[in-house]
Amino acid sequence: MAHANSDQPRYDQTGPISRRAVARGAAWTIPVIATATAAPAYAVSPCATHGTATATAPGIPVIVTVPTQCLISYTVIAGSGGRSGGGGARLTGTFVVTGSATTASLALIPGGGGTSGGGSTPGTGGLGYGRGGNSPGGNAGTRGGGGGGSAILLGAVSSNKPLVVAGGGGGGNGTFTNALIGGPAIAVNPGFATGTDGGPSPVQLASGGPASVTNTALDQKVTAILPGGSSGSGATGGAGANPAAGTLTYTAAHTEVVGFLLTGVAGGSNGTGGQGGGNGGDSVLYATQPTSPAGYLATTYGWSPTPGGGGGGGYAGGGSGGTLAISGNSYFLGMGSGGGGGSNYTGGQSGLPGTVTGGSVTVSSSGVQPATVGAVNGANGSVTITW
Repeated sequence: MAHANSDQPRYDQTGPISRRAVARGAAWTIPVIATATAAPAYAVSPCATHGTATATAPGIPVIVTVPTQCLISYTVIAGSGGRSGGGGARLTGTFVVTGSATTASLALIPGGGGTSGGGSTPGTGGLGYGRGGNSPGGNAGTRGGGGGGSAILLGAVSSNKPLVVAGGGGGGNGTFTNALIGGPAIAVNPGFATGTDGGPSPVQLASGGPASVTNTALDQKVTAILPGGSSGSGATGGAGANPAAGTLTYTAAHTEVVGFLLTGVAGGSNGTGGQGGGNGGDSVLYATQPTSPAGYLATTYGWSPTPGGGGGGGYAGGGSGGTLAISGNSYFLGMGSGGGGGSNYTGGQSGLPGTVTGGSVTVSSSGVQPATVGAVNGANGSVTITW
């Protein structure tokens, strides 16, 4: 039987379908659209070669050639502060070096631990990517230099292209007191009291530790608390300790003179210090002994106490600790506080197309290596990569 309209499509038709039928069919046929998917910025593949490199000599770069386009694991540990100083930061994770070249050059820079000093011996800051701050020799007490920062740089050291930086721990400190010189008796004499640790430098930055000491004599008792230096923040160095923000507490009648308050020195910003990092702030001593009023104890110890701890080095340096001296008619005390820790960095590097650029850096864990306890040198840091 013939169809009423020869232009209607026939579903049993074995011959060609008319153009009008195709047009009508297109109104309900789901179209197939070709899409282009952007390629990732870099493709991670198994490394063409495999190896491990470690740097442990403080401040001495180790140059390593690594393959590109594959994951490189790292463990970066900064130097600790000396004299009960803060532990250096410990960072682990992975990164990828991308670009058109098949290999890239990395510089591994380990940070050294700060040394512990006493009497006229200074506490020296550790070398590294950002040197730890120094604490000068005085006439009494103990002091510690800050730990140096540890880093992985992309390319030459002089280019200052950090991929990962771990901040060094701030130097710790002690206090020195003497009670009732020339009096009939000494009720309590704490002697050398240990100051609180310098500031550590994990991802969550912390300030340097305060120092606290109590001096008890027959007729006078004073407790002094001195704030520590501030840790570096990002690319900006931390502020030095402000002794004026400390406290003096008396529990008995007292007659004394506050000899001097010395503010700590701020840490250096990124790009201004050792190997391109930020140095920790150097602590200072009062240069000139003031004239003591009549009837008051006037000794070098009373007016030139132990200095503050040096700040830790890193991406930016921590501020140094402060200094406080008090001289009374029957006693004196001197004290210094801990330095702040250096800051960390895990931002990678970017560059122009066709050049070697750093891929994004992943931090799998972060923390602080154990702080030093007592009059000992801070532990050295290290840098290890595996591919």
